[in-house]
Amino acid sequence: MAGTQEQRGKHTAELTALARAAGRRDPAVANPDFLAERLLNFRFKVLLLPGLRQFARFSFERRLPGMYLYHQARTKYLDELFLKAINGIRQLVVLGAGLDTRPYRFADCLDGIRVFEVDHPGTAAWKRERLHRLESSTEHVTYIAMDFNVDRLDESLRQAGYDPGATTFFLWEGVVMYLLRESVEATLVVIASAAPGSSVAFDYVFRASLERPRDFLGAEHFQRYVAHRDEPCRFGLDPEE
Repeated sequence: MAGTQEQRGKHTAELTALARAAGRRDPAVANPDFLAERLLNFRFKVLLLPGLRQFARFSFERRLPGMYLYHQARTKYLDELFLKAINGIRQLVVLGAGLDTRPYRFADCLDGIRVFEVDHPGTAAWKRERLHRLESSTEHVTYIAMDFNVDRLDESLRQAGYDPGATTFFLWEGVVMYLLRESVEATLVVIASAAPGSSVAFDYVFRASLERPRDFLGAEHFQRYVAHRDEPCRFGLDPEE
């Protein structure tokens, strides 16, 4: 075992934030997440120093080929979808929020929009503590503690004041691949029942990459890494789906 679920979740969240923070300082990719670095603890911030930043990127590529640039592309693309969606919604739901910074980076654009962040209770509390240290306002965000593989999303949302009749944008980044199929399907059922005009953005791994990892760049490394941390890839989709 590689620590508790909460510890694994925190580690994964910090690694993705580190990739975004390094990309922010990398003029070749210019990641737009200006808050990622500020949420990192000292041991990760050190890796952003000029000489160590190159080492950090090299380490990323050695352990997880393709993952560094994937994080840069994913952040930019989901930012675009997010900004397009918020013009016509009344609610934003961030599923498996981790150290996602969009509710804070784009707080000025969310006036009149209810924001919900759904995550493991320990991870959510840890994030709020870091935001508090940054004196970043969290008053516009409702935090919902749940485990996707155990708890029911519809009940958790309802108890937090979510309105199923309000047009909603669901953001589900870096989560689906770690869940059981039943959990993914149950979550999609809740999303499908949202008000007309609602939408969801999520990323996933190809099912074939789970079955034939050698055929996909970095798939073997990635699956070995997450399995070692006792957080294996459990779910994939065919692009046609």
